[in-house]
Amino acid sequence: DEYQKITQITTLAGRIQANMLMMRMSAYQFLRNKDDKSISDFKERFNATVQFTTDSKNNISDPRINADINQILQLIKEYNQAFESVVVLMRDIQNERIPALSKYGEEMRRELDSITDTAFTDNSLTSSYQGANALSSMLTGRVFVLKFIE
Repeated sequence: DEYQKITQITTLAGRIQANMLMMRMSAYQFLRNKDDKSISDFKERFNATVQFTTDSKNNISDPRINADINQILQLIKEYNQAFESVVVLMRDIQNERIPALSKYGEEMRRELDSITDTAFTDNSLTSSYQGANALSSMLTGRVFVLKFIE
């Protein structure tokens, strides 16, 4: 009876670890690829983990172990909520922020080009230099922001 209890607990721990690893891998893949397959893989592993953890809890009568299982379930659910928040944030970045950066960045570039051209036409070396510096800084900033988002 004691041996069976130990094997149940060990099997449960192994299954939780394996599924958590797969959940983490899916989350990582989502961050890299931003694809729906990673989200569905994550959800599949999450649902499977919750299901067999709940089933195991119902089959284990030790109150201490059940308390630990309840804590594990709670942490798994928090991990899922955090992942869902990341998905929402990444979708917002992809659908709202990047297009806005592209639109306003292009407008800023045109305005700075205009300032630099006007300064050159007016033979204002200082203004031309400052306009070119501002343009360079803005373009560099856009590259860094997009690299950070990617």
